Amino acid sequence: MLSSNSEFYKELIKIIEKYENLKKVKDKNIKNFSEELTRLISIINNAAKKYGKEWLYFTAADIFEDIYEGFNEVSAKYLYLAMSYVLRVFEGLIIAWFEDSKGFFKENINPILLADTIDRLMYAVKGLENFETYNTLGGLFKKLVENLNRETYRKTWNNFWERARSYYLKSLSINANNYEAYEGLGDLYLLLEDYKKALNYYTNAVLLNKSEGRLWIKLAWVFEKIGDIDKAIEVLEESLKHGVMREAVKKLIELYRRKGVKEKVETLNRLLKEN
Repeated sequence: MLSSNSEFYKELIKIIEKYENLKKVKDKNIKNFSEELTRLISIINNAAKKYGKEWLYFTAADIFEDIYEGFNEVSAKYLYLAMSYVLRVFEGLIIAWFEDSKGFFKENINPILLADTIDRLMYAVKGLENFETYNTLGGLFKKLVENLNRETYRKTWNNFWERARSYYLKSLSINANNYEAYEGLGDLYLLLEDYKKALNYYTNAVLLNKSEGRLWIKLAWVFEKIGDIDKAIEVLEESLKHGVMREAVKKLIELYRRKGVKEKVETLNRLLKEN
C-alpha cells in the first residue's frame, strides 16, 4: 500500500508541475501547448484509473478551468466524470444504509436527505448528462423505493418512484436502445403491481439485449404472476437459445414440475449437471 501511495504521489507531482507550466503559456493555440495538454490529460486519466483516485477528476476540473481562465469543454468533461464518481459513492451509501446490520449508517445517514442532495448536485453538470448518468440516477431512486416502507413513507415513496421513472425516461430520450432503462421501468411498475406495463418494458429490454439472462427471468416471472404459466415456460425456453443460465433452468424445472411434464424435468436436470 505504501509503495502504491508513493507512486501515486509521484504522479501527483507530475500533474502539478505540468499544470504550473501550462498556466504560464499565454498563447493557448501553439503546438507545444496542445501536446503538453494532451500529456497532462493522459497522466490524470491514468492516475485516476490505476490508483483508484477518481476524486482527481474534481482537481482536474479546477486545473483546466484555471489554465483556460474560465469554464470550457475540458473542465466540463472532468466535472461530469467527478459527478459520476460522486453518484457511485452515494449509491454505495444508500445500499449500505439498507444493508446496515450494526446501525452505523442508519444512525449517521438519512437516505431521504441524501436523495435530495443527489438531485441538487445534478445542477452542477446540467447539460452534460448522458443516458448512463440518468440510468445511475434512476437506479439510485429505485433502490430507495424498493427498500423504503411504502405505508410508512407513502408521500416520500411516491415522490422517489416518480423521480426514478423520470430519470429512466430521460435516459431513453437520449438513447432509445438502452435496455437498462427499460429494465428499470419494468422494475418500477412491478412494484406497483402494474403487470401490463412491466411486461411491456421487460419485453423491450429483452429485445435489446437477449444475452442478459436476468431479463428473461423477470419477463417469465411476470407471466407467471398473471397466471400464464405456458407463456412463462415459452420465455424461459427461448432464453436458453441465448446461453444457459442456471436460474432460468431451475425456474423451468419448477414450472414443468407444476405441469407434470416429467420428461422435461429430467432433461433440464441433466442440463444443470452439465453446466
